[in-house]
Amino acid sequence: MRFNKNKTVIITLSVSLFLSVFATRSTFAQGQSLQASTSKNVSVVTLAVDQICKGEYKTAAEIVSTSKSEKANELRTILEDIDTLNKERVAAKIQQYEEKVKELQKIKDKGEPKDPNDISDAFAAIVAVNEYATKEQKKALLDDDFVKKTVSNSLELSLEYQQKGDWVKAYTSSYIWLRTLYKDNKEYKEQADALTQKAIIQSSLKDTLCETASDRFEGILPSMFIRTIQALDFGYVSTIDYTEMATKAIDRCESLAEVLLYPDEKIAYKVSKKQVVEWNAAMREIKKEIGSKVGGIDRREFIKIFNQVLLILPRTLAIPQEILISEFAQASLETLDPYTNLVWPWRVKDFEKNMTQKFSGIGIEISNSSGELTVNSLMPDTPAYNSGLDAEDVIVEVNGEPTKDMSINCAVSKITGPSGTDVTLTIRSKGQDKTKKITITRATIDVPTVRGWQRKSDGKWNYMLDPKSGIGYLRITSFTDNSAKLMKQAVASLEKEGLKGLVLDLRNNPGGYLQTAADIVDMFVDKGPIVSTRPRWGFSEVHNAHKRATLKMPLVVLINGSSASASEIVSGALKDPLYKRATLVGSRSYGKGTVQQIVSVPGNGAKLKYTMAFYHLPSGQKVKNRYQFKKIGRTDWGIAPDVEVKLTANELKTYYDTQKDNDVLVKASHDHANGKVTRHNLDEVLKADPQLAMAVLVLKAKELRAN
Repeated sequence: MRFNKNKTVIITLSVSLFLSVFATRSTFAQGQSLQASTSKNVSVVTLAVDQICKGEYKTAAEIVSTSKSEKANELRTILEDIDTLNKERVAAKIQQYEEKVKELQKIKDKGEPKDPNDISDAFAAIVAVNEYATKEQKKALLDDDFVKKTVSNSLELSLEYQQKGDWVKAYTSSYIWLRTLYKDNKEYKEQADALTQKAIIQSSLKDTLCETASDRFEGILPSMFIRTIQALDFGYVSTIDYTEMATKAIDRCESLAEVLLYPDEKIAYKVSKKQVVEWNAAMREIKKEIGSKVGGIDRREFIKIFNQVLLILPRTLAIPQEILISEFAQASLETLDPYTNLVWPWRVKDFEKNMTQKFSGIGIEISNSSGELTVNSLMPDTPAYNSGLDAEDVIVEVNGEPTKDMSINCAVSKITGPSGTDVTLTIRSKGQDKTKKITITRATIDVPTVRGWQRKSDGKWNYMLDPKSGIGYLRITSFTDNSAKLMKQAVASLEKEGLKGLVLDLRNNPGGYLQTAADIVDMFVDKGPIVSTRPRWGFSEVHNAHKRATLKMPLVVLINGSSASASEIVSGALKDPLYKRATLVGSRSYGKGTVQQIVSVPGNGAKLKYTMAFYHLPSGQKVKNRYQFKKIGRTDWGIAPDVEVKLTANELKTYYDTQKDNDVLVKASHDHANGKVTRHNLDEVLKADPQLAMAVLVLKAKELRAN
C-alpha cells in the first residue's frame, strides 16, 4: 500500500549501470522484417519510433538512414541526442570509477583498518568503487586482500558488539556493508536480518520523547491476535503455512529473551540468565513439538501454541504479556508478506492519517538529515505559509521541548494536533544565531499529490516542461482519493498551454487507492478492463474503463524501484498489450502485485491490514510479486520498463538534489543570508535527471509519429 519516509535521506545501494544498457542490438532477421514492413507502406518514422520505444536505437537509426523526409531528419536528430546522452553517461561512469579507485587507494595507504571509524571509511570507499565497476572489476575488487581484511575485521568487530548487546552497532559496523557487497551470500543476509530484528525489538522496549514503551503496547489483548488468525485463515490471498508461522514466532520469542538479557538502563524490564535459560528451554520443546507434526500444523494447533507460550511467560521471563503478543504476532505475519500486519490501538490514528494524506497540522515538510529538525518546504495556503515560518528554518523547540535527538515521527506528532489549537515553535533562521518563537494555529491539511517539475514564483506548479514541443510533466507522489481530480485539473491547465505530449512521473510513488489508480488509467484508454483483483475465495472484482473523453496525446511513464502498488497498476495497464498506451522509461518497479484490505476484525480499537487478492492487468497477467520471487531466488519482479535507464549513485543524488530545489516553497519575502532559493531551469533539470531526459527524447519521437 503505502511506504512512508520518516527522514529526507537518500539510501543508495549498489545500482549497476551496465554498459549493455547502451549497447545496440540489430540482427539480420530484424533487417528482413523491417524491409518487409516498409514494403507494406508502413512509414519509416513509425517503424523507427517503434524501435526507439524498445530501446533499439541502432535499429531505429538504420531504418531512417535512407529516408530524406523532414520527419526522418528530425528523428535522426533525436537519435543523435539519445546517443550523446548514453555516451556521456558511460563516460561519467568511467570517470567516477577512476575517482573512486583513487579514493580507495588513499585509504589503503593508511594500512589495515581496525578501528570502527577506519572500517566504516574503508567499506564506504569499497562500496563506492563497486557501484561503478564492471562485472570483472567487481570480482577483482572482492578478491583484493585489503577488502578481505576489512571484511574479516568488521566481522570480529560486529561479534564484539553482539556480545555487549549493541545490535545496532553490530549491524552497522559490518553487515549493512556486507549485504551490499555480497548480495548472494545467504549467511550474511540471515545474520543481517537477525541483528536488524533484535535492534527493532530493543528499540520498541525503550521510551522516547513522544511515547513510552508502556504506551506503545497499551490495549493489546490475546483475543486480537486470535481473531486476526481466524480471519486470515479464510480471507488471506493464499493458503497459510502455520508451521512456518509458528517456527518464526518462536524464533522471535528467543530473540526477545536475548535482547532482554543484556542490561540497558533505558529498558524498564530486567530478566536474569536463569529466566532466559528456562524460557529458551521451553521454546525448544515447542519447536520439537512443531517439527514432530507430520504434514505440519493447522490453525487450531497454531493458536494452541500461542496460548501455550502465554502460559509459560509468567513463570519465566515475567514481562508484560502485551510485549510478547506484539512480537509473536509480528513474526507470524511477516511469514505471509510485508504488507499484512496488525495495527495496534496506539498506532491506528497515525495509520489512518498516512492512508488519507489528510491531517490537522500547520503545513510544512520537515527533515532531520542534517542533524537538526529543518523545514524543507512550506505548503501553499496553509497556516505555516501565512506565518513567519520559512523554508530552511531550524525548529529548535516544539512547545518548549528541545528537538535535539527527536525523531521525525515524534516531531510530527508534536507539531500536528486538533484543528483550531495552537503550537509554538522556537526557530532559528538560516544564517542567524538568534531564535524566535512563532505560534501557529493548526488546521486541516490536505497534502497535494500531483506536482509539476518546478515551483512558480507564486508557489503554484509549473506543469509545462517544454513549451516548444508541448511536453507536459505531472508527478504523482501517491494515489489518494483526490489525486485523479487534481490530475484532471493539471491536464486542463496544460491543454490551455498547448499540450502535445505528457510525461507521467510515478517514480518513488508507493501507491495508494486502487480506485484512484483505475480512474487515472481511465483518462487514457477507451472502454475495456483496467485491473482485476482475484481473491482466494469469491468473485473477482474488475475495474473497467468507460468510453468517454479520453486523453489521446503521446504518453511516457517514468518508473523506478520505488514505484509500487497502485503505481504498478497504472504503469502496467498503460503498457499492457491490450492498449499499448504508454512507453515506460526508467528501471524495474518494486513488485508488489497484491491488494490489501483494512478491517476492524481484531476489535478493541485495533485494525488488520491484510493481503486479500492478487491484481491482474488488462491482458490477465499478474504483476510479479517481489516477496514470492525473492523466495525462489529471482529478481525479475514488478513491471519492466520498455526503455531501461538505471541511475548510478551519483546520478541519483544529483536528481534528488535538483528536484528538491525545484520543489521547495518559500515565503515571497524569502531573503536568507546565503541568497535566494535555488531554482533549476529545464536544461539543468534534464542534465541532472537522465531518466527524465530519456523520457523527453522518447516522447519527442512519439510526437513525430503522432503528427
